[in-house]
Amino acid sequence: MYQSCAPEHVLPRVRLLAVGKTRLRDPLRAAGLRVFSLVSTSAARDDRSLDPAAGLYAYLSYLDTSTGPQWLTDVGFQVVSRQEGPSGTILHAEVRLGEVVLMVASADAAYDVPRLLGRSTGGGLYLLVSQSSDVETWHERAISAGASEVIAPEDTEWGMRRSRVLDPEGHEWSVGTYRPGTTW
Repeated sequence: MYQSCAPEHVLPRVRLLAVGKTRLRDPLRAAGLRVFSLVSTSAARDDRSLDPAAGLYAYLSYLDTSTGPQWLTDVGFQVVSRQEGPSGTILHAEVRLGEVVLMVASADAAYDVPRLLGRSTGGGLYLLVSQSSDVETWHERAISAGASEVIAPEDTEWGMRRSRVLDPEGHEWSVGTYRPGTTW
């Protein structure tokens, strides 16, 4: 059994759960809004629900402990912390670009990085920039620092600017002006 709400509305989870299935669904449908199932009623009764202020941070592992981190600084990140291990390995490092924080470490195994199929590896990192010209600037830095071009800077059909590269170890990086969590 699921409670429903319209994704067009941003409502605190507590409020969604308190409203109840029947009272919320009918007014939204009457207003012509699509209704999607988002929250399980079993999860609604679970007092261990996640804090709505949860954050998501990415991490990358690099086989080459000099090339990967150097590439990150060449494209604009600053190293804010670094813990080294034996033989120059990186146990944990954090790099920052504006509000973006990325965790970095030496690979502890020869992990397979997904290969490029068409224009994507199927997953990667997305870097939001505020100006269309920043897409070109970042893309040029990335290529100059050793990245492989996947998508040259382009305007999308949804009105945003973007580009995509693979860093020297094949991790996919997209950069663009689209802000996730907002409508186009």
